[in-house]
Amino acid sequence: MREEISDTEKKRASNQIWNAAGEYDFSPDFRVYSGDGKADVYWNSLIGLAEKHYEYGKLRKLFRSLESEEDA
Repeated sequence: MREEISDTEKKRASNQIWNAAGEYDFSPDFRVYSGDGKADVYWNSLIGLAEKHYEYGKLRKLFRSLESEEDA
């Protein structure tokens, strides 16, 4: 069972992403948490770095296309 995500962890995930992106108005499509509800610094940093170093708009299209896919 997945733990509920606290507001503190939601803010922590956003800060991890913003710090890596260097862009504090960036609004990612998702944030990543561990099974116990803690913000995952590694994956959230990757999301921020994708915004900083790649064309995130293109990645956003990919992420949205995967939303309709079923888990294998």
